[in-house]
Amino acid sequence: MEIDELPGIGPSTVNKLREQGFLTVEAIAAASIGNLKEAGIGNGPAAKLIKAAQKAACIGFMTGEEYMEKRKQVGKITTCSNELNNLLGGGVETQAITELFGEFGSGKTQIAHQLAVAVQLPVEKGGLGGTAAYIDTESTFRGDRIISMAKALGLDPIETLKNIITTKAYNSDHQMLLVDKTVEEVAKRNIRLVIIDSVTAHFRAEFTGRGELATRQQKLNRYLHDLQRKLADNYNIAVLLTNQVMANPGLMFGDPTTPVGGHVLAHFCVGTESLVLTQNGLKRIDQLTLKDKIYNGNKFINILSKGSVMNEEAFEIRANGIIIATAEHKFPVFVNGKIVDKKVKDLNVGDLLISTKKINISSELTNLNTKAKKLACLSSKCSKKIKESLKGRFKVNKELEEFTGITIRQLRRIINQSYPTDKDKLKRLITYALNRDITDFDFKLVYTNKHKNVRLPNKINKTTVRLFAAWLCDADKRDKHLVRIKKDSKDYLEYLAGIITNEYGLKTSLTKIKNKNCYQLVINSVKLVRMLKNIDINKLILLDNELILEFCAAMIDGNDSICKTHITFSHVNIGLINILQMLLLKLGIQSTIRREKQNNNFNVTQFCFSLNILSPGNHILIDAMKNKLKTNRAFGLKQNKKIPIITHAIKDIIPVGIKEVIDITVEGDYFLCNGIITHNSTFRIKLRKSKGISRVAKLIDSPNLPNCEVIFSVSEDGIRDI
Repeated sequence: MEIDELPGIGPSTVNKLREQGFLTVEAIAAASIGNLKEAGIGNGPAAKLIKAAQKAACIGFMTGEEYMEKRKQVGKITTCSNELNNLLGGGVETQAITELFGEFGSGKTQIAHQLAVAVQLPVEKGGLGGTAAYIDTESTFRGDRIISMAKALGLDPIETLKNIITTKAYNSDHQMLLVDKTVEEVAKRNIRLVIIDSVTAHFRAEFTGRGELATRQQKLNRYLHDLQRKLADNYNIAVLLTNQVMANPGLMFGDPTTPVGGHVLAHFCVGTESLVLTQNGLKRIDQLTLKDKIYNGNKFINILSKGSVMNEEAFEIRANGIIIATAEHKFPVFVNGKIVDKKVKDLNVGDLLISTKKINISSELTNLNTKAKKLACLSSKCSKKIKESLKGRFKVNKELEEFTGITIRQLRRIINQSYPTDKDKLKRLITYALNRDITDFDFKLVYTNKHKNVRLPNKINKTTVRLFAAWLCDADKRDKHLVRIKKDSKDYLEYLAGIITNEYGLKTSLTKIKNKNCYQLVINSVKLVRMLKNIDINKLILLDNELILEFCAAMIDGNDSICKTHITFSHVNIGLINILQMLLLKLGIQSTIRREKQNNNFNVTQFCFSLNILSPGNHILIDAMKNKLKTNRAFGLKQNKKIPIITHAIKDIIPVGIKEVIDITVEGDYFLCNGIITHNSTFRIKLRKSKGISRVAKLIDSPNLPNCEVIFSVSEDGIRDI
């Protein structure tokens, strides 16, 4: 079907689309509204046009059998080296981007020239019987090298040169424009390979310094998306990129060279709200720094680079957790006893994503910032001494006011009327006036309804985490003076009131709410509110497992339902849900997240947290709970011991439109994100020099191949085995 056959599209619109490089129905179906706006089409018509194209192109989910049938269309181009071919699983693939990076003289351009010749070979000899487009950004294309390689393969040198179209890109804008120009040439010339040598040269030269890094990475990311979508996917073309390297002076051990463009070329993106575990606690992925170490399901690993926040079309994947990711991002999937990587756009409902059995990290005690303001008044003897010392200096004394934080007017009340004030201010006053430290004979503490004598702990304990959980679930966080906790269980509130009085020395008030089947516990204490607000929930995962268990049990005490097979915790805050899921993983408890609507007048969407116990300790949470109304049912779910890893089936994959996403590059292949193991990969090969004509190629990232390295040679005839 041609684009002019789509319903509701006129000749002028067709011309605009073709000028912007949208030559097929599939290209329009895969475009965003923003892409079509660049062709001068409004939001409404663009949305209708995309919908019509998607319907015509039959874009949607496919079965695994249909996907495998589509994969049969993937072609492979020989590198003319069996070792390199084996490294790539048979050669350079179509429908994919392959990146070669390495230092000067490592063989990047030589391989690019060799592939430009090899793609012209017939399929039975390792080619695709097509032509190549060579976009040259550093004046590296050499016709004489093409001739020598063509002769070595028995091809006509002149015809071989005719089958390679080449152009120079003069800046990054021109380089991006050449993608659309290449699309125009694809059908005319049967182009099966597009080479960009090198992909980052202009971007690196035009965007210098950290101040322009975000702009450069966003522009480079857009360029890569265009290469994948407009060329590789739509026309079953192989895209080869060569890339420069730069020194990483911050790396103490290992190879200090890293590819320019870093994370953008390595993999694609997940939502900015995705939760990861660092050595300092839980963090949103957009809050990470390069100093952080990130947990990969087994240990903490270094973050090599971090991108800037971008707005991209994304999908919501619902399995054991809920995670936002772009179509090109990849996840390891458990298939027939093996782990293979799949892009989001290739995932299907029922695919098994991988989680970790348990988060194994060391625990530490967390100090509490419970140093509260103490009120005190001066003794009569101390007041007299200060008055004598400051005689004649009461009228204007800016130095005294700045040093003590006490105004002259307040000072008169403090000295003459024994007016209570902050003890720290009295300490500074005595130092200024009497030139000595404060003693117990200089003051007496004063307690009021606002400033009570409270016994707050210095470190987090079981009472602290239990009260913190109750406050998180049911209290009004805007109240600065009161802690109000509402529950339907009077017994549980009486239990809380008892431990608060016994351990903190605070009075409580428990009353039934009028016309409602629930009760309210009120504690009047500024210091207690301040302590609760200073607890960082993201650092709770660093606590001892006994305290984490107490916190999780307290959360469930406040808001849950229990049946024979699972516990369900419900809350509207997805951030809180994700944190609770990660805390349970540290206890070795698996859980899933589902989305359902809350039954209220506002029809608010609410996230329900389902805890399916997969470990032998089936009653670990029940035993730690104190709300007896909730523990009248036991539950248990046996672990499937035949599966060596924990997997969770994808329940749904939903397009969610434009979302803020971000990307990071980490050591190794995987990291844990929202309870799901995720992966960064594309075909990525690192080249380096060896002795003489020998070169070493190492596969760094691949969707389906193991990381390994091979040796090949760069000879007069081209790329060959040694």
